[in-house]
Amino acid sequence: MVIFFTLFPLIVAWIMVQLPDTFLLSFWLIAMVFMLAIQDYIRTNVVQEAYKIVSTSMSPRVLKGDYVLVDKTAYDKEPVARGGIIIYVFPDDRSKDFIRQVVALPGDEISSAKGEFVAHGKVLVIGPAQSGKVLDSDSYGLVDMRDIVGKVKQIYFSKEEHGIRWRRIRRLLSL
Repeated sequence: MVIFFTLFPLIVAWIMVQLPDTFLLSFWLIAMVFMLAIQDYIRTNVVQEAYKIVSTSMSPRVLKGDYVLVDKTAYDKEPVARGGIIIYVFPDDRSKDFIRQVVALPGDEISSAKGEFVAHGKVLVIGPAQSGKVLDSDSYGLVDMRDIVGKVKQIYFSKEEHGIRWRRIRRLLSL
């Protein structure tokens, strides 16, 4: 990938010298479409993705203003673990991603009067917020394991209104 981004400007410069002015507009249009396609591919298939935390629902472990790295292939290599922090597609609005902690796995018994079990292929997630209403499995039920985007690995940056939280930077969150 590094080679591509190093050579691409050189190739563009060479083509600009070779083409007459009438073809430059169409060339730039094709180049922009090509770059957008590459950007989309990288965003959907790259191993890690960055997320900004915009709510306090995972406080105190993950704070509003934290920026986290998510390993999108972690669960291809290892099973989902109890206690792990995940990003998943929100069941009620599939355009949103949520961050929560896994508390029960398939086959685990959920504490209730019925003594139910977590269904196969689903996990129970919670947000350990200290106050306020939190949207988690208590609100919308179990999360399908196919909706898990990835495992939150670490906080790579953190800021609040009054500045940067230096002590939180590079904090590992994975088990």
